[in-house]
Amino acid sequence: MRYKQLIEQAYNLRQTDSAQSDISEYKAIKLLNKLNRLKYLNRETSTTITPT
Repeated sequence: MRYKQLIEQAYNLRQTDSAQSDISEYKAIKLLNKLNRLKYLNRETSTTITPT
């Protein structure tokens, strides 16, 4: 999963390149927010469409 890779990269860079670590962490947070939004929209769609 891309989110996990970005978080690991941020953690590994924390001691050597804090700016790059911050960038990786920012990208990971944005990706997680997008995934959560999609999960929420998918849940919302599946509850509004009821089988007949």
